[in-house]
Amino acid sequence: YTVFSTMARSVGDEYRRNGDTAAAERYWRIAADSPAGDAEARAQAANALAAFYLERDEPDRAYRRACQAVALAAGPAHRLIRAKTALALVRQGHGPSTGALLEQAREDLGAIPPQSPLHPRARELMNDPLLQKPFVAP
Repeated sequence: YTVFSTMARSVGDEYRRNGDTAAAERYWRIAADSPAGDAEARAQAANALAAFYLERDEPDRAYRRACQAVALAAGPAHRLIRAKTALALVRQGHGPSTGALLEQAREDLGAIPPQSPLHPRARELMNDPLLQKPFVAP
C-alpha cells in the first residue's frame, strides 16, 4: 500500500495539472483513503482534496480533509490549509463552534516554524480580522 498511495496521489496531481479535476479528485480520494501506506502521501492527498474543495467553495468537505491531513502528518502545508478551511467555515457560518475553529486556526498558523517557506503566508493569515479579536458568542 505504501507505493499505491504515493502513486495514486501522483496520478491525481498529474490529472489536476492537465485540467481533469474529476479524475484528480478520484485519485486523491483513493490515495487519502487507502487503508494503509505512506502517511505523508496520504496526508498530501487529503491536503490536495482540502485545497480543491476550498476552491470549489465547499468548506465543510475541505475542513474534514484538512483535519485528516493534519492527523496523518502535521506539517506546515497541512496546518496552513486547515487554518484556511477553518476561517472559510467561520465566514460561511458552517461547522463546529466558531470559537473553537478560530482557536484551531491560530494554533495551526502559530505552529508553522519561521524557517518554513510557508511562514510568511501564515503570518499574513494571522492578520485576518477574524483572528485579531477574541471571539464573543452571540
